[in-house]
Amino acid sequence: MSAERTLIASHGKNPIFQSLKTGLNLTGRTIIFTNKVSDLAAFLNHQVRTLDEVLKYLVDQVLVEIEVSSAFVCALNRHNRVDLISYCNIDPILLAAFPTDLTLFDGFPLTDSLRNRKTIWINTLPSWGGDYPSMKEFETEFEHKTFFTMPIERDDKPVAVIGFFALPAIEFSEEIADFLHTLSDLVSLNFFRHSKSLENKVNLRVRTISTSEVTSLATLTERQTLILKMMSDEYTNLMISEILGYSESTIRQESIRIYAKLRCNGRKRASQMYKAQVTNP
Repeated sequence: MSAERTLIASHGKNPIFQSLKTGLNLTGRTIIFTNKVSDLAAFLNHQVRTLDEVLKYLVDQVLVEIEVSSAFVCALNRHNRVDLISYCNIDPILLAAFPTDLTLFDGFPLTDSLRNRKTIWINTLPSWGGDYPSMKEFETEFEHKTFFTMPIERDDKPVAVIGFFALPAIEFSEEIADFLHTLSDLVSLNFFRHSKSLENKVNLRVRTISTSEVTSLATLTERQTLILKMMSDEYTNLMISEILGYSESTIRQESIRIYAKLRCNGRKRASQMYKAQVTNP
């Protein structure tokens, strides 16, 4: 039986991010998850990371609590086909069996995750359940019991998906859902910050804000554009400073410069302008 969780909730209301901001009195696994989120943010901000490095860090450091042992990334290309572009500790037999002509509309868990912007959670391996009859050929002697996906988005559009295998049969929970949501946000931001190098490497279908398309955003620097994007996703100045590695004062000063360049009177209006121009270029 599969469990599913749609990941469209507001970033700013995510409990894990709220704990980073307010220091909520959390206990048990949530504290571990919160610490792992902080570790991942620091790892991504230290230097430009390749997809291979991000995957290895997720497997070896971030997701050890739920015994994840392997992972892979698939990206949506310009022809609505799904390409395998990176992997970590994946069984060679699985790699050899991976379809080379997979499209966005095929009935696989990872394409379902991309198409519908949600996490797919299956904890009955080697059986993939009745939802995915196309996976019958993969029902081999898996040592793993759980498979799940994490969609990666750019400008509210799915551009890639990460698949994970875990050894035990793990029950899905709200706690895990919030954790994965936050990890997805952080990895998505890493795609956003380094989109040019990623596009050149894997030909991702990423919506880029350019001066020729969005006139009123043309005077913003790359950093200001990223901060504005995060504002529109309801991140606070403190959250932005922690994720990007700047002081809260720097983010506040950049926000003031953004408002001046856009000739608007605050965060709400600036966010509205950003969303309107990304949605209707």
